[in-house]
Amino acid sequence: MSDHISIIHAADLHLGAPFKGIAQGEGGFPADIKKRLLKATADSWSRLINLCLVEKPLALLLAGDLYNPEGNGLSSLNLLQDGFTRLTAAGIAVLVVHGNHDPAEIIPPWSWPENVYIFDSQKTSSIPINCKHNQAAIGPAFDQHTASEIDFTHCKLVVHGLSHQHDRVSDNLAQKVAKHSLAVREMIPTGIPCVGLVHCAVGEKASKGEMPYAPCTISDLREGGLDYWALGHIHKRNLVADKPVAYYSGNLQGLHIKETGPKGCLQVWFDPLKNAGVKFHCLAPLEWLNINFEVKQNSSIDQLQAELLKEIKARFNERRLAKVEGLIIRLILTGRSNMHSWLHKNASQLQAELQAQLPNNSEFVWIKDMLIETAPMADVNQLMAANTLLGEVLREISKAEHMDEAMLKQLLLNTPQTPLGHLYESGLLKKLGLSAPDYQELKLLLQEATLNCLDLLHDNKENPSDLPEY
Repeated sequence: MSDHISIIHAADLHLGAPFKGIAQGEGGFPADIKKRLLKATADSWSRLINLCLVEKPLALLLAGDLYNPEGNGLSSLNLLQDGFTRLTAAGIAVLVVHGNHDPAEIIPPWSWPENVYIFDSQKTSSIPINCKHNQAAIGPAFDQHTASEIDFTHCKLVVHGLSHQHDRVSDNLAQKVAKHSLAVREMIPTGIPCVGLVHCAVGEKASKGEMPYAPCTISDLREGGLDYWALGHIHKRNLVADKPVAYYSGNLQGLHIKETGPKGCLQVWFDPLKNAGVKFHCLAPLEWLNINFEVKQNSSIDQLQAELLKEIKARFNERRLAKVEGLIIRLILTGRSNMHSWLHKNASQLQAELQAQLPNNSEFVWIKDMLIETAPMADVNQLMAANTLLGEVLREISKAEHMDEAMLKQLLLNTPQTPLGHLYESGLLKKLGLSAPDYQELKLLLQEATLNCLDLLHDNKENPSDLPEY
C-alpha cells in the first residue's frame, strides 16, 4: 500500500436485477444479447473484485443495494461470498451497509468471511481499519461508550455506518451517522481519516425521480466532521458536496436506457492532511447510450444512412478503449428535413439496415429503438401567421406552450371537458396507478402536437398563401 490511504467506493450492484422489460420482449433483443444483459451485473461485480486485487485499497466500501432478492437471491449471495473471500485472502477489508432493495430484515443467516463487516440497522457503529504488513484487518466496532477501549496504534481509517432495516426507511440515516461521528470524534487520534457509509437520498436534486428513502440534506452531511461520505441509492455518479467530499458512486452497471453512460466505482485517496482525492473506474461491460443526430435539410437517405453508421461506429470505438463490450443505443433523429415524412413511415426499415451493418459478436452494438423527432421543411412562424386552419391550430398550441405550469394544467388537465382531463379522471386509470403528465411532459405533448399538425395539415407547399383558407 502507498503512503496515502486508498479505499474503493461502490454501490447499487443490483446483482440478480430481473431486467423485467427485457424479459417481456421490449427492445427486440436477440437471445445472445439478452443473455449478456442478464449477466451484466455479475460481470461488473467480477470486474470490481479484479480492480481491488490490482489496486490493493485498504478497504472496499459498498453503500447498499448489493442484490435484488426478487432475482435469484441465493445465486447473488454466493457471488458476493466468492468476491469477499478473494478480497479477504488479499488482505482487503470489506464494509457494507444494507439499502432499500437488500434491507437487513430480508437477508438470510449467512457466514461472511472474517474481514467483512455488515453494519447494523438498529444503531450506528464505528469500525477501525487496521493495517500491518500491507494487510488490512477490521477492528472491533465501537461507539462513544466503548471508544476508550480501542487500540488505534495500527488504525489507518475509521468508517461510520448504518443500514436500512426494511425497504421503506423514512428516517434520516445520514444525520444519525453524522451525530454519531461527532460523539466519537475526539476519541479518534488526529490524522486518521473518517468516512460515512450510508444509503440515502440527499436533497431534492439528488432524489428527483426516486422514492424518498432515508432523506437527508447536505447540511446533515456537514455536521459530522467527516472526511468523505460514501453514498448509495442514486444510480448516477454525482459529486454531492465538496466540504466534506460526498459522492454517489452510481451503479456498477446501467439497468435500462435511462441509465446511460459509463458506470463503475470511485477510488478515493486520503493524503496526510486527510484531503480526499477521487478517481472514477469504468467497470460496466455494457453501456446504454442516447445518440442525438441532426438530419441535414436536403440530405438523401443513402447519405443519412452512411452518416449514422459513421457516428455509431465512432462512439463504439471510443467506448471499446474503456473495455466496454457492448453498446445498446437509442437513436434520436432531429432537425428540419425533406425526409421528415419518409422517416416517420419507414423508421423500422432504416433501423434494420443500420443494425445489419453493425458489430454483433463478442463486441456488439444494438439499436434498441429509433425516435423520429424531425420536423418538415416548413417555416412554422410563417405558417402560424397565415389565415388558415393550420395557422389557427399552431397559434393555439403556441399560446399553450407559453403558459406557466398552473395555467397549462388548468387548460389541459383540470377541465373535465378536455380529452386529457376526462382521461385522467377515469376510475380505471386511477386503479392502475397511472398519474397525469407533469409540466415538462405536457410541453412535450404540445411539441408532438405541432409536428402531427404539420404532418396532417401541411402539404409542404412553400407558399402559405397556397393553403386553403377557411
